[in-house]
Amino acid sequence: MTFHGALDRTKYTIPRFERARQTEQLGTSCLYWADPSLWLDEKLALSWFTGAGSLDLFELLADRSVAVAEAIGANRVIFTGSSGGGFASLQVSARVPHSAALVFNPQTTVFHYWQSVQRPYIRVCFPNLLPVPAEDFDFSYDWTEALGDRLSAVRRYAKPTENTVHYWTNTHDWHHKKHFQPFKRVLGGSASETLTVHPYDGGKGHHPPSSERFAEALQTCLDETSSFPI
Repeated sequence: MTFHGALDRTKYTIPRFERARQTEQLGTSCLYWADPSLWLDEKLALSWFTGAGSLDLFELLADRSVAVAEAIGANRVIFTGSSGGGFASLQVSARVPHSAALVFNPQTTVFHYWQSVQRPYIRVCFPNLLPVPAEDFDFSYDWTEALGDRLSAVRRYAKPTENTVHYWTNTHDWHHKKHFQPFKRVLGGSASETLTVHPYDGGKGHHPPSSERFAEALQTCLDETSSFPI
């Protein structure tokens, strides 16, 4: 199950499906998710598959994904994505017991991402949540706390889950410190049971994994995961 990250709306049309060509070559069955919230505003680049307002999209995505897996008799259920798609993978996988999240430099909390991306997201998806318009908000507090663990995988994984996380982190990406380290800390002593970390040198900056690295990571994840109980 794949999730896309942020989209340059001047470059990509929606719906956007990522890794389709590559996963087909690897011989895996795959369900490609496209974020429906992007239809709400033609300039919105990223909304993390959270849904808008009172609609928590993660629960719906988890239910639909399990239904598809059961229909085709899948023997593994792996949710994968990088950056914003990695955040969605973490959140949906946490709601599907015995599944795996294969993520590459994901955001682990929306609040720690760029404010320039948060502002239009708030305006479109949660227009009534803040005491002031999103354009005037000074981000002096974590506004996502009002939504519990919906916008924070760190808060989500502070509670027990029944999935596994296969986390590929580029140690030269600012996400390593800002997103990976808080996520690893919250797992504490249970990290060996839930979290498998794959650090790598992907060069300075925030970039999606190469095709070669993705193929390596997917095969490693397949080798490391147990059968899904259909």
